[in-house]
Amino acid sequence: MKQIVGYTESMSVDAGTILDVYVHTEASAVRCTASVVRARDAGRQPVGPAVRWEAIGETVSFVGRSQTTTPGSYGLVKAPSLGSGESVTFAVNALLTTVSDTTQTLMATTVTPDSGCALVVDSTGHAVFTVAVPGGRTVAVRTERPVELLNWFRVYGGYDAETQQIFVGAARLGADEDDLAPVGRYPCPAFAVGPGQISLATQCLDDDGRAIRINSFIGRLEDPFIARHGCEGAAALDPRELVGSDQLAAFWDFAVGISGFDLVDASGNGNFGTLHNLPQRAVCGSRWDGVASDWTASTDQYSAVHFFDEALEDAEWVDPVRVQVPADAASGFYAVKLVTKAGEIDWVPFFVRPTVTKRADVLLLAPTASYLAYSNARFYFEGPVQEMLFNRVVEIGAEEEFIIAHPEVGLSSYDQYRDGHDVTLVSSKHPNLNMRPGHAREEGYTSDLDIVAWFDHLGEPIDVECDHDLDRYGAELLRHYRTVVISTHPEYLSRKMGEAIAQYTNEGGRLLVLGGNALDITVAFHPERPWIMEVRKPDFSPLETPWHASERHLAFTGGPGGEAVHDDRPSELLIGVGPASMGFDESKPFELQEAAKNVRASFIFDGVEATTVGAHGRLGGGVVGQEWDQSSFELGTPAHALVLARSYGHSIISRRFGALRPQNHAEMVFYETGAGGAVFTVGSMAWCAALADWGYRNDVARISTNVLRRFLSPEPFAGVGAESAGHSC
Repeated sequence: MKQIVGYTESMSVDAGTILDVYVHTEASAVRCTASVVRARDAGRQPVGPAVRWEAIGETVSFVGRSQTTTPGSYGLVKAPSLGSGESVTFAVNALLTTVSDTTQTLMATTVTPDSGCALVVDSTGHAVFTVAVPGGRTVAVRTERPVELLNWFRVYGGYDAETQQIFVGAARLGADEDDLAPVGRYPCPAFAVGPGQISLATQCLDDDGRAIRINSFIGRLEDPFIARHGCEGAAALDPRELVGSDQLAAFWDFAVGISGFDLVDASGNGNFGTLHNLPQRAVCGSRWDGVASDWTASTDQYSAVHFFDEALEDAEWVDPVRVQVPADAASGFYAVKLVTKAGEIDWVPFFVRPTVTKRADVLLLAPTASYLAYSNARFYFEGPVQEMLFNRVVEIGAEEEFIIAHPEVGLSSYDQYRDGHDVTLVSSKHPNLNMRPGHAREEGYTSDLDIVAWFDHLGEPIDVECDHDLDRYGAELLRHYRTVVISTHPEYLSRKMGEAIAQYTNEGGRLLVLGGNALDITVAFHPERPWIMEVRKPDFSPLETPWHASERHLAFTGGPGGEAVHDDRPSELLIGVGPASMGFDESKPFELQEAAKNVRASFIFDGVEATTVGAHGRLGGGVVGQEWDQSSFELGTPAHALVLARSYGHSIISRRFGALRPQNHAEMVFYETGAGGAVFTVGSMAWCAALADWGYRNDVARISTNVLRRFLSPEPFAGVGAESAGHSC
């Protein structure tokens, strides 16, 4: 297992930046060093990994420490002030989505040994209202009946000044009055509420001035409010009807501001707050009618927030190590190399952006959206079909061992929370252990390093920008480049990214796609917290709930998530191909088709004499493997596109577990676009793992280099099919 692990404050930086690196060591007081390194061509022959790491800048010494990570989504809002002796009701609609062996907090004030109150559901499912009173005692009352799973309940509790008792109740929404459970009551001294904070879905303890979060809630909350009201009639209170009255002290309406993390106090009393650690918004609440499927048209039906005890936005590690990126650092793939005194190593990747005044002709787009989507993925070793997909025992490396030992470091968008709901929000502010050179899976980031090494071998300068940058700056980011290169597994993109790529190729840009499963899933980055990405894939989810299919639309943008075809932007419109199948047991070569003889494609196969190409490679012994794509003229592949090559003979594994189309082969495609531009896509994730074989003296490197050289030529491509070449997304 890894003994040292880190993450950077930012994924991409400018040259000259002082970069904060947050580091955890399994043992404390460990002497360590940190240095900036750059990915370069290793020059290895005849086969093997293509990358070496070149040290640049100074080495920093530091003492490592063991860090603490506390997952669990929650909200913090300003507490209204209610004097001691006033009646008060805390109430919220709650949907419990799983059984827990611990207490789950719905609403609470900050709790000290002598003050504070909390409305919770205990480990038996009963609602409980607790109050800490002077002398270090706790007074509590609970309901007679438990709160039922997957049913909406109004849970409420508080203090009744008239009877001088605390009370608690839980009423199933929509239940007949005769079916309501009796309210629990118990004598208790009066207490005040505020000033301070109210926590939602967690309880905050004040430990000598240090806040500790405990008892996270798993499920959905809706319409939390605080009223100056006693026990009688508390179950029937409607905060919307109380707006404007003195009775309503605070009401946090989750139907307001669904696209963000701010919580609005609809009472008008200014008790605003914020959501933390990636709770999910734009989810169905108690008023969902079973028909609505777009939250933007029915915000009142999507007025809930789903909280998870495993969610993590920011690991919040402390005492960062600061390293200097040299001012003259070229744009590229970099890492901070962390080394313990015992020789344990971690590589923490980051990217250096190009300067405004010095640009290359080629831009390599680092697929940070895909890196985030797969961050710390557990399905590789927990999924029930993984060994069948690989046709071998699943391989676990040091990174997986660390994730197993430290599940608190975050989940991927391919994992599910303990209540079965999909992880839809992922963040870069914690270690991403899938994004490591030499990872046991050898795909994704590791394969993208093969592209970096290939360019270095060619002596061709490149600039590197991230998906995050393209989402922020749009087509303007691409206009400076004669050729844009898409990497080995660029599965995820935002709508803004798709629009930028379409505009670039329509205006004469050349797009070289060196991977597969490309540009297929729509995501969104949060504009104020760009390190957070939203992913919704209801079509691929194992979850079976009445509302799941109605939660496709992204909270951040309101547009549909999942496969880009749902956003009227299939990948065939952008790059001529879309997902076909997957298979991780073996890889196949391409067989050239008749279109490969077309004069329009003559530059591609210059110097390639065989009709079988790519019968080699680090990933499965061929270039068509892992996941691959094919054309579809029905979905948007341009009519004049040339299908240059196809794969054949894939095993039953790809047909049984991965086939998305009846014909599950891969296809290599080329076509010209408007204004002298062109698109070439290899259609497979395994292509680049064959580039460096025999010191780049092979057919895969020859074809890739041929296309690159032609794409860098100022000579425009002929306008074949120009009337159908342009497209928009």
